[in-house]
Amino acid sequence: MNSLKYEYDVAFSFLADDEALATSIADELRERMKVFIYSERQKELVGKDGLEEFSSLFRENARICVVLYRDGWGQTKWTRIEETAIKERALEDGWEFLIVIALDSSKLPPWLPKTKIWFGIERYGARAAAAAIDARVQEAGGEPREESPQETAARLASAAKMRAEREQFLGSVEGVRAAEGELAAMFEYLEQEAISIKSVPDSPQITFQKAGKTRCIVSTPTASFTMGWTQQYSNTLKYSVLLIQEFDGPVSFRGYQVQSQASREFRAYFVVDDTGNPAWRDKETPDCFYTSQEFASLYLKRLLKRALDASETDRWWERVLD
Repeated sequence: MNSLKYEYDVAFSFLADDEALATSIADELRERMKVFIYSERQKELVGKDGLEEFSSLFRENARICVVLYRDGWGQTKWTRIEETAIKERALEDGWEFLIVIALDSSKLPPWLPKTKIWFGIERYGARAAAAAIDARVQEAGGEPREESPQETAARLASAAKMRAEREQFLGSVEGVRAAEGELAAMFEYLEQEAISIKSVPDSPQITFQKAGKTRCIVSTPTASFTMGWTQQYSNTLKYSVLLIQEFDGPVSFRGYQVQSQASREFRAYFVVDDTGNPAWRDKETPDCFYTSQEFASLYLKRLLKRALDASETDRWWERVLD
């Protein structure tokens, strides 16, 4: 580097639609380090040469650069400037200064080293991403700093605003419709996967059964699970919960009820993750966000493992008693 004294510990590059996520991650870091987000420093840049300011920031004035990457990054006016500066810096100094957080399944640019890409924002959220960035800053020689009262006030106000926006959505008709749509998508995924599993040689016999729009069963001869959505109100998700029950052995609906005793229960809730997307969160892993497909896949894989383990146990007893 031209200088070992950095103006910022971390500088974020992102598309406009991802500003809320960048702010959420930055809020986890502000207590310990100085962070750059363009919208927050816009007044300071007025009247200056934007091209030169942004180029120098990402090329030499930030200890660590973080890219929130999705399709379209590098194609807008400012992200194109930031991309060029990052590539120039990498050619001169290597890639240790860079972290790329993948926000979706977009194909990443071929010039990005795979070792600098962080996956998991949809699953683990802003706090985990901030922890990864914090560790990289310390590796790069960054030292903790004390946050000023003004910075504390701004951070807490920003966090409160985001929290209020999420709560408003979850307490609205739009939030209810989003939850119902994600539940339907989860059930459809389970049904399609059950059909696909049947074609796998030596796989357990598996069936999918649905009762209305809010309950389903995935069952095998040795293990099963149910999902049941309980919604108290039509215009808010308050007190709404997704109950997952696991059973030893097969189960089916008799009317709308399951006439068996569950061996284990889990509760999950519909939320909005740090990227602003619908997600599920359960009490077992409260720091994790799951898409509807990920959540359904999690319990389907648990079922297959339990079914296999039960079958192996049955065969062991057959050999012992034979």
